[in-house]
Amino acid sequence: MKTNVKPIILAVGLGLLLLAPQKSSGFYNPSTGQWISRDPLGEEAAQNLSSFVCNDSVNLADAFGLATIRVGFGFDQSAGMDHLTLGLIEAQISTFQSLLAKCCEMTCCKNYDKAKWCNIDIKRVFDSNRKNKPLPPGKVYNLDDAAIVAFVTASIGNINVKSAAQVVVLITRASISQTWDGTKVSPNGNTFPTGILLKIATAQASALAHETGHVVKYVGDASDKVHSTEADNVMSRSGGSNPDCQWCDKVAGLAK
Repeated sequence: MKTNVKPIILAVGLGLLLLAPQKSSGFYNPSTGQWISRDPLGEEAAQNLSSFVCNDSVNLADAFGLATIRVGFGFDQSAGMDHLTLGLIEAQISTFQSLLAKCCEMTCCKNYDKAKWCNIDIKRVFDSNRKNKPLPPGKVYNLDDAAIVAFVTASIGNINVKSAAQVVVLITRASISQTWDGTKVSPNGNTFPTGILLKIATAQASALAHETGHVVKYVGDASDKVHSTEADNVMSRSGGSNPDCQWCDKVAGLAK
């Protein structure tokens, strides 16, 4: 059990769920296995107002009662859940989390509901099965080839996370190639209908946050309409270190 439950009010057999230090946020009845207090997030968390962590406390935790973006990771046959790869994933998550924190501190976005930008946590869910995520022919993800694009889309779709994830990522160490503006390039990531392909070993720190911007249909002012022309923007083609109002609002919309 990953939630923090302390047995109190013993006379009625209830336990008190502490979602934040010194703050009592919900009552749980262990005899029926049900919460008798509604989730502080209300309908935004789930249709069942008395559920917590999507009724999956084995795989998920919500120690502080935060809205959550769940990221599901799978691995193709060039990658695996070794310490180095997991460390690189944690670095991506850390940068993503810091960008969300910047969103909460922004003061210029007056036409947005900024309240939903704050107190968002990122959870990781992993699928360690690599058998149904083979490498493409030639062991290169040539995204100019429609057959390879369909291959990647299917592989990402094979990522089986026990709890529904708002963002799904296929981790690879293989090369990715693509023609961009008439030039053959080697990107570290790309977004597909089913999720993200990320070359973890060489991806810049903001790559996951950048590709998540594409997942939520970020609209940019660059000629391709999906990137920002501001060099320091996380949605620039080089992947900057700062979010803008649109990125914050659309990404925060993933949180449950």
